[in-house]
Amino acid sequence: MKKPYTLLFLLFFLIATSCTPKAEEQTEEAVQEKAGALNEAVENVTEEPVQEIEDEVAETSVENNAIDASDTAVMDKTEEVIFTPGTTGTSITSSIAGRQSKNYTLKAAAGQTMNVVLSSDNTANYFNIYAPGKGPGDEAMFTGSINGNRYTGTLPATGQYTIQVFMMRSAARRNETANYTLKLDITGEKKEMSGNSSIQWPASGDASGRIVCSGKKENIKSFCEFRVKRNPNGATIWMVKPGSLNTLRALYFENDTFTTDDNSKIKQVRVDDNWKVYVGISELYIIPDALIYGG
Repeated sequence: MKKPYTLLFLLFFLIATSCTPKAEEQTEEAVQEKAGALNEAVENVTEEPVQEIEDEVAETSVENNAIDASDTAVMDKTEEVIFTPGTTGTSITSSIAGRQSKNYTLKAAAGQTMNVVLSSDNTANYFNIYAPGKGPGDEAMFTGSINGNRYTGTLPATGQYTIQVFMMRSAARRNETANYTLKLDITGEKKEMSGNSSIQWPASGDASGRIVCSGKKENIKSFCEFRVKRNPNGATIWMVKPGSLNTLRALYFENDTFTTDDNSKIKQVRVDDNWKVYVGISELYIIPDALIYGG
């Protein structure tokens, strides 16, 4: 009786053994198939966001380049500064926004003193100064963001100087606006004196401006630039001679009497609150009392 059971057991064992590899094979294939599908899903999940980020970066780069290109057109606005005759400076009121900047050019001579002051309602608003032959993009002789918004210095060369008013980059990116006043002053101009005198145009004085003058005596049709320094006994007056751009005449006034820098013959006539002063054979100056005494 035991043999039939033994044979059945052996037969069952053989059948189970012969089926097991197939089941394992099928299971392994299923696992591999599922693993492949999972990997593909992971790759899709990983690659799509990365591609989207790369696309966004590319688009941002293009947009930024477009902004820079458009801003180039509003940058580097240039204005030539010419002082009113008889003055040594001027005041400019203007505004800038974002990456906009403005350049102011003016001519000056070596040895003169330049004074520049910038007042603004935006603390990110500054100015740079460039020596002749240089401009924005070159090395500045004065950098406002480092040294502040006030400059006083002796100019190193003769030529055209450039003053650039601009916004700091952080404020420019926010498209901030700056309303400013730029004050410019050039003093110490060297002018040639008449005769053999070594006296030069003063760097400063008590007053300056223009007075009526003529190179043909009574035919008064012009104005002459002047600068005056007053003293307890009178005044010294420097003037550009009629018809000249840089030749000076100096007059000394003391005890109601005028003398000249080169001892030229002089005649003076009192007319109301003015002096008519004739010098040499062709110069005539009308000098008000207010010029001599102030007020």
